[in-house]
Amino acid sequence: MMNPANFDAILDDCLARLLNGESIEACLRRYPDYADQLAPLLSIAQQIQRTPPPQMRPEAFAAGRKRLRAAVAAHKTPPRPSRPWLQLAWPILALLLAGLFVMVRNLPETGATPAPLQTAAIESTATHTAPPSHTPTSTPTAI
Repeated sequence: MMNPANFDAILDDCLARLLNGESIEACLRRYPDYADQLAPLLSIAQQIQRTPPPQMRPEAFAAGRKRLRAAVAAHKTPPRPSRPWLQLAWPILALLLAGLFVMVRNLPETGATPAPLQTAAIESTATHTAPPSHTPTSTPTAI
C-alpha cells in the first residue's frame, strides 16, 4: 500500500530534480516502486515547464489597464461624514486642561496636608483619657 505522505515527498523530490535538469527516466529509476504513479505527473510537469509564458499584445494590455482603472474609480469609498461633535470636543478639552493647569499651579508648595476633620479626629483619640473614678476593664483598641 502506498503512503500518501511518502509519495508527496517523492513527487516533490522528482519535481525539484526535473527543474535542475534531471530526466524523467532518471527519477523513475530512482523510485521504481512508484514509477507507475510518477510517470504521468512528471510528464505533465515537464510539458508545463517547457511551455512558454503567454504574451499579451500591447494594445490588449493597455485596454485591460484602462478597465482596471475604471473599476477602481467606480468603487472608491465615499468621503467620511463630518463629525460636528468632534469640532466641539477640542475646545472643551483645551478648557479642561487649562483649568487643571491653573488648579495644580495654585496648590500649596509644602505638599498635601490632611483635612482638618481628619486631624481633629486623630487628636481626640490620642488625647482622650478616662475620668479618675473610672477603672478600665479592658485595654483600649485602635480604631
